[in-house]
Amino acid sequence: MIPGFFLFAIFFLLQLLPSMARTDPLPQNLELSAEGNFIILAQVEGRPVRLRVDPGSGGIVLNLRTARAIGISDSGQPLQALVGPVLVNARARRGRLAIGEWRGRRPVRWFDREIVAEADGIIGLNELPYRMTTLHLRPGHPGQRALTFAVEPNEYHGLVYHQRFAGETLSFVFGLRRRETLASAASGAHLASLFGGTWQGDAFMAPAILSVLRPMRQMQFANPVAVGDLRLGAMLVRTADFRGAFVLPEDPSADPNEVVVTGRTARSRARLMVAFGSDQLSHCSRLQYDNVNRRLTIYCDP
Repeated sequence: MIPGFFLFAIFFLLQLLPSMARTDPLPQNLELSAEGNFIILAQVEGRPVRLRVDPGSGGIVLNLRTARAIGISDSGQPLQALVGPVLVNARARRGRLAIGEWRGRRPVRWFDREIVAEADGIIGLNELPYRMTTLHLRPGHPGQRALTFAVEPNEYHGLVYHQRFAGETLSFVFGLRRRETLASAASGAHLASLFGGTWQGDAFMAPAILSVLRPMRQMQFANPVAVGDLRLGAMLVRTADFRGAFVLPEDPSADPNEVVVTGRTARSRARLMVAFGSDQLSHCSRLQYDNVNRRLTIYCDP
């Protein structure tokens, strides 16, 4: 017969076992700074990696060379990512992630090209096992306002804020790896019709993501777009990507005597997305994510 004390001890230990194996967010907070490139040390599949934290990314995205070094480059499910009309090959799997004493599994992807230059890969804010993560963008000062957004974690786009404009829901992503705020053609067309968007300068080719060059053009708004408590006065528009049936503004500088040749092209499905760049956050000191309540708070000048 087992004495009552030992029964209690065994029961106590059994109660502890589930908590030892938990992969819930840790109680402590994480703070990273721009001086350190928002890089966190981690392990993927038992191999040490340096991951750059970015609220505009979902899951873990490794550089191809990192996936090869870890030994997983030929494993996982084959995928194809669409950057405009350009298909980019990728692979994905759920991988073992370790950060400090925390252990768990997270979505891991890699493409047939590099994703980030200054680290081994990127990781989204919602993938970090912390209750609160703070990214210090620059020194703060008294009088800044706290702008809070209810966000939805997305496996591919990171933290997404949704807002309706005249019957259409636009998805906004807060990224730090790109300087310019960038919108799909559908988003540019819809916001231009509501806030007096006009073209500024000529169209040009620039990398959208994964070094894929796409046509873009600067759009200026007569009335700033209110995204929560942020004000968006201008943005780049990917003029040929994900437009659907939306109509972009005409070019007022076009010569009426100029001969314009038009033709039929495949219409891409409309996608109403805007990716904020670091330019939109240039007057903000820090960005804080509450992983429990799914709130993103940005501290900015009035």
